[in-house]
Amino acid sequence: MEDFQDVDYHGVNETEKEIRGKVLFYSTSQVATLLGETDSKIRYYTSVFNDTLDIQFSNKQRRYKDEDIKKLKYILELKQEGLTLKQIAEYISEVSLEEGEGIQIKESNPLSIKAIAITLLEEQHTQFLELKKEMKEEQHNQLIEIKEELISTLKENYEGLKDNIIEQIATNIDDIIGNKLNEVVEGQAKIKEHDIELVGLLKEQMEERKADFFQIKLLNEQQNKSFWKKLVELFSK
Repeated sequence: MEDFQDVDYHGVNETEKEIRGKVLFYSTSQVATLLGETDSKIRYYTSVFNDTLDIQFSNKQRRYKDEDIKKLKYILELKQEGLTLKQIAEYISEVSLEEGEGIQIKESNPLSIKAIAITLLEEQHTQFLELKKEMKEEQHNQLIEIKEELISTLKENYEGLKDNIIEQIATNIDDIIGNKLNEVVEGQAKIKEHDIELVGLLKEQMEERKADFFQIKLLNEQQNKSFWKKLVELFSK
């Protein structure tokens, strides 16, 4: 591809973006100033839509006419509306951009309507995706809130249940200890009572042994007296 260069054909008022006087051709920089775009963007769109614009060259320099600028401006407006380069190419192939006719859509051809419909559908799809994303984020946030509330409720119930369990366990322990103490006291009382009975029984047995001893002693004394008495009587004869 040949290397083309752009040169200014006429001065441009930078403030009002108007070219002074009547000129036949404009340079790339002048067109960029008029349309409020960069030189590189003008060159890019000129190259992409070269078949539609059909820009003339003089000494390897682009020369834009008024109608070329109108076409390029319309293409840039379509881009700003959200159409892709492919959609713009399909769309402008179905509209009249010729000089004197203005920009007219051939409504009898469904392709032009299709291009608009595709753009609207894509915009609606984009809006739908954004709305879906927002709804998903909102649902996610709601789920997080529900989860946090559930966890908080479970914690509260757990603390209450834990306190009840601890209280019940403490009560059961107190009851068990009390019952064991009562059993011990009763056992000690029974042991003490048994000891008392045993001591009493031993005392009774000792008293009985003592009585038996005195009876035996008395009987022996009586027998001794009788023996000595008989012996004295025997020697006295």
